[in-house]
Amino acid sequence: MIEEAVFRLFEELATKSDHVAVGPRLAELGWSDIEAEYPVESCELLFRAQGRSLAHTDCLDRVMLAELTALLNEPADGIVLPNLADSCTPSSAEGQVAGIVVGCPRGRMVVPVSGAMGTVSVGVVDADRLTASRLDTFDGSVCWWHVSGALDGELIEASTEWNRAISAAHRALATELVAVADRALRLAVDHISARVQFGMPIGSFQSPRHALADAAATLAGAGRCWVRPGAMAGGCRHRPPRRRPDGRTERWPTPRFRCAAPSG
Repeated sequence: MIEEAVFRLFEELATKSDHVAVGPRLAELGWSDIEAEYPVESCELLFRAQGRSLAHTDCLDRVMLAELTALLNEPADGIVLPNLADSCTPSSAEGQVAGIVVGCPRGRMVVPVSGAMGTVSVGVVDADRLTASRLDTFDGSVCWWHVSGALDGELIEASTEWNRAISAAHRALATELVAVADRALRLAVDHISARVQFGMPIGSFQSPRHALADAAATLAGAGRCWVRPGAMAGGCRHRPPRRRPDGRTERWPTPRFRCAAPSG
């Protein structure tokens, strides 16, 4: 029932042309209680729903800020991501903001700042103090903004937390991409089931059936190559070996989702 409600919500949000802050709508579903009881499954569900619907929301910001919020005195509304050319390395430097914001910049923005020897610190800036210009993206519906401006105030060391935020983002986006691919595969199945060629449905021929079967197997494998978002913040954490009645120890069963190192 919860899954269906979330899917319906994101299908509704997908009809809007603007980037949507999803928090208030999730609150109507009692999301804080769901998230507290099922932190892994709830996060996975959001990105599955986003992948299915192609809605533009602030879910990615929510996931990354969850890893950084302990460092902040007050809640933040968004995060400045690195420029595309910088991969996972923050583009901002001490005293200077530079980067990309998903959705229109608003409220308090967390700014990751590159330091010496690959370290990362974070600061906070009000979005009103930033200069923002919308990026000319291939997909005109995408709402990405390049921001720049001065960064004053205290910087807090956050190398570990930033790595966790990046890992959480990778897992979340992987979940979303698998959901997008799954939806595309379903559309392909519907297409070959309905289209007729030489007097027969295309799906009755071996070639398309085998191609779709291969695609389904590849997609299933992809879904098992990533830890579900939020499951293990900051990397792969394993439980210690358990002790058997005979005194020997053994490993816990391997989880369905394999640990994977973040990639660019």
